Amino acid sequence: MRFFSKPHPFIFNKSTVLLPGFVTFLVIALFAPFSFHDMNTSLRIGFAGLFGLIASGSVFLVVTFIRKAYPSYSERWTVGKEILSTLIVLTVICLLIFLLLFSFQLTDLPALQLLEAVLLNTLIISLFPVVVLVLFEQYNHQKKQWKKAHEMNERIANEPPSRKNSLIQLVGENGKIELQLDPEELIFLKAEGNYVEVFYGSDQSQKKLIRNRLKALAESLPVDLFFQCHKSYVINKRSIVSVEGNARNFELKLRSVPDSIPVSRTKSEELMRFLGTMPSN
Repeated sequence: MRFFSKPHPFIFNKSTVLLPGFVTFLVIALFAPFSFHDMNTSLRIGFAGLFGLIASGSVFLVVTFIRKAYPSYSERWTVGKEILSTLIVLTVICLLIFLLLFSFQLTDLPALQLLEAVLLNTLIISLFPVVVLVLFEQYNHQKKQWKKAHEMNERIANEPPSRKNSLIQLVGENGKIELQLDPEELIFLKAEGNYVEVFYGSDQSQKKLIRNRLKALAESLPVDLFFQCHKSYVINKRSIVSVEGNARNFELKLRSVPDSIPVSRTKSEELMRFLGTMPSN
């Protein structure tokens, strides 16, 4: 389904860790599922705190594993992956709670029935809030990205006419000048292994392959016109037609280029400063 493949922000902060633990604490302390209703209040609150720590610790461990195992997770995060990761966290929490309940013999239920009861109760308690939270995050971040994209598009539309610039030279690894042109003509550069694809032209895009590193070529470009928006892309501010935002990141539409250019999440604020929509630190 298209819904599950929609971009989604990867959020990991104090609230992400503390909220599941707080909810777990409240459920056990106030509603006393399983055999917790037979305990005195102070003991029940103690176990509620312990289980709350388990819930928060599970979130921290799962998210840390995702960040270590998949370094580019934030650039490809989707609604489906968010739901899947949440279900994994819930499963880990269920297993740990089951082990504690069984180890401390806090219930008379056989092991299999206890596991089923823990899974069922956790899903019943968590399913609706999880769905609501995912949808809220999707809507909230999409709204914020739209607003930021609108501000950048207004800035692009009101950009003053460019002054005449000196010609720039793009040099290959062997030191030979491969391309010489006005900066206004250079649309963007794209890293392709040991080469860089250079897209340029006034009315129609042309392409030239230069053997060199993207970083080396980028250093020869005017810093007021060119910006590295992604590890594989350097774009010309003058070639930006519009900025589009989804819940995960920004994308740039450039003149004479059919495909959108991605902006890394780590580069979003830099892009806004580059386009003059966010004050410099």
